[in-house]
Amino acid sequence: MDLPKDNNQLDQIFINGSEPSIEEFEGEYWVAMLTGKIPNFRWAGHKKRFSDEDVDKTGKNIILSGITFGHFNVEPGRCDDLDDLQAVILNYGNNKNLLTRSVRDKIRTIENGWYLGRYYSDIDNSLQFRGYFSLERK
Repeated sequence: MDLPKDNNQLDQIFINGSEPSIEEFEGEYWVAMLTGKIPNFRWAGHKKRFSDEDVDKTGKNIILSGITFGHFNVEPGRCDDLDDLQAVILNYGNNKNLLTRSVRDKIRTIENGWYLGRYYSDIDNSLQFRGYFSLERK
C-alpha cells in the first residue's frame, strides 16, 4: 500500500480507519516510518513481533534479523488529540526499556492486514505527537 508522507493526509486516513481488536495482533508485522524524525529502517528488516504472555498481549521491535529493542504491552486506548478515537496502544513504559520507555504508539486498522500508527513521546505525563508509521502483516 502506498501511503502519503504528509501528516494532514495521514490524519484523515487514521480518522477514517477503525479500531482493531487486541487479539488480532499475532506474529510479525513490517514497520515503515512515514513521518517524523525516526528514520525508516524497513530496509533493515524493522518489524514488530506480537505474542501472548500469560493473559497479556506483549511485543517487541526487531531489526537486522534478531536485534531486539523496545518491549511493549498492548492495551486498549484512545487518541485524545484526535476526537478520542479508539485505538490499540503499544505502551513502552516498562523497565525492560532504556531508550524507548517514553514511547506510546496508537494504532488503527486502515485495510485488511494494514495498520496506521501514530507515535508519541510521554513527557511529564503529556503525550507529544511525533509522527506516523505503518504496519503490514508479514
